[in-house]
Amino acid sequence: MDTGMTSEEQGRFEDVFGKPISVSQQTGFALIHDRALRGASEAPIKQAAYILATSYWESGLTFLPVREGLAKTDAEARAYVCGLYEQKRIRINYAEPAENGQSFYGRGYVQLTWEKNYRAIGDHLLGDRELFYNEPDLVMRPDLAAIIMVRGMVDGIFTEHRLNDHINRDRCDYIHARQTVNRMDRAEKIAEWAEHMEYVISRVRLV
Repeated sequence: MDTGMTSEEQGRFEDVFGKPISVSQQTGFALIHDRALRGASEAPIKQAAYILATSYWESGLTFLPVREGLAKTDAEARAYVCGLYEQKRIRINYAEPAENGQSFYGRGYVQLTWEKNYRAIGDHLLGDRELFYNEPDLVMRPDLAAIIMVRGMVDGIFTEHRLNDHINRDRCDYIHARQTVNRMDRAEKIAEWAEHMEYVISRVRLV
């Protein structure tokens, strides 16, 4: 079956991560890799490697768009976030329905969260602030999820940080590139995975 991931890439992935990669993971990897290379502004291999590492972490190691908490349904995802709030692990229950009845918990490859971000990414990509606001599950479509992740990180839509701020022709700071998505949560681990991903897609072993 043609997954879009070469046998060489598959072998290198399984070498550095020490585990087999499933067909669905290979397909997701290839889609994200392709969109990342197309969307990268500078240092495309390194930016693509970091985007792949980010998606690997944020998707629960699946390379598939997921709902927050790896929930199978909208109701389960809302309940998961509500549980975090009740346990006081978060200060705001951001899964509470908005005026249109939709809930803006994390979805996709990069866990797009908060109503303002669903509106902002729709405006940035399509000039339409209402599309993802009214149909947030569109973020679960692999093609859209990949574009949202790449453009959000490259263009600085999720935070004030752009990938070029940390990964460019002159330097590669995989650790602080985490700020393109959120604060420094798991920054070191994702940086390590980015080095692995760079080897997978470029044959250059860094670690």
